Amino acid sequence: MSGRKSRKVPLGGWLILAAFVLLLSILQLVSNSTLLLQGVTTQADVLSEGPDFCGRASSSQLATGGVESFSVQFSDQSGQVHTGNISQCKYSDFNATTGESVTIVYDPSDPSNFAPSDALKANAPIAPIFIILSGLVTLVLLFFWIRKRRMRKASVQYPR
Repeated sequence: MSGRKSRKVPLGGWLILAAFVLLLSILQLVSNSTLLLQGVTTQADVLSEGPDFCGRASSSQLATGGVESFSVQFSDQSGQVHTGNISQCKYSDFNATTGESVTIVYDPSDPSNFAPSDALKANAPIAPIFIILSGLVTLVLLFFWIRKRRMRKASVQYPR
């Protein structure tokens, strides 16, 4: 072996990580729920489709996975036309062809915030389960962290 000592990640570090994952999960659920509950459903026309490298350089080996981005156009309630992209990087199950009409949900106060309705509905039951599980992990870690702190405090107050 290399002779390096492996350091354990302290319990507090795991607790912070678990709390961060829980917070991100809640924020994602709120964002999707707002769009589902207050959004307006409409039809959008797929104008074009092309490769999407999900933020990587186009020459990256990881970027050649056949992921696509779709340019779509829709009209809001006032008749104003909006254009945007739906990427398979974010909505992996979304697929369409140029000229096809797809159902989307958009935020009436910010029409640039939209998503395919099928993708929002598909993720709706998964998010609460993930939040519950990450919340339970956070609570268990918090319990052990508090217990460890109390034991450490007790050993400092009452040394043997």
